[in-house]
Amino acid sequence: MVVRKRSTGALSLLLAGAGTLQVAASAQRWWPACRPGDFDTAACLRLQSHTYDFVVPSAPWVPVGHASVLAGLSLLLLGLAVTGLPLLLRPGRRPVLAWLLCAALGLSQLLAGVSTVASGLLGRAVGELGTPFVAFVLLGWPVALTLTSILMVGRVRRPAAGWLLLIVLLTASTPVVELFMAPIVTGYASYDTTPWSEAWGGACLLLASLAVWPAAYRRRRRPAPATARAPATTPAAGAALVGRP
Repeated sequence: MVVRKRSTGALSLLLAGAGTLQVAASAQRWWPACRPGDFDTAACLRLQSHTYDFVVPSAPWVPVGHASVLAGLSLLLLGLAVTGLPLLLRPGRRPVLAWLLCAALGLSQLLAGVSTVASGLLGRAVGELGTPFVAFVLLGWPVALTLTSILMVGRVRRPAAGWLLLIVLLTASTPVVELFMAPIVTGYASYDTTPWSEAWGGACLLLASLAVWPAAYRRRRRPAPATARAPATTPAAGAALVGRP
């Protein structure tokens, strides 16, 4: 029980840290130029160009503050959290395949995090990872994460609603989902990158840090209260009671 609490707490802290850093990175780019209601100003329109995108950036790229470093650290924490997802499975039902799949998914985020941090520290885009890898991180990763969770859903502690909520939130934090959800949440359609789109992913990771707990623990049902039973009466005892004045 103690080990399970510690592992669950560690995963929760990793996700919370990843979400907080992602929101902070988004603020580095969009604040104060893109306050609510100022999305059409000249300063905000300039920042909406994809040349300011700081997650696994590619040339040409223009750094903005410490956004890339913060986003890279967020990816590193997320990679560690995803690698440890099998700890939420029931003891004795953590197959090697689950560890391998989550390790592969976590490694992709760790490599993306290293590339993003390096780009921020060097002030230029680091493109050694290659286009196929970047495409997987941005597009294929949410699909792979969803498929992995489906394979593992039968091994979680019942009920599985907490696990499903966790996976939905993790998938919702990915860039491809941000692309569609950010305009809906902000109510603004950009010509390129929607303002504060990265904050959406950070908020989902913060919620995922809370969803870890119901995913790891099953609610214990309270035992039904014992009902008092009336003492059984034999026919002879019943006749005796009837005969009393």
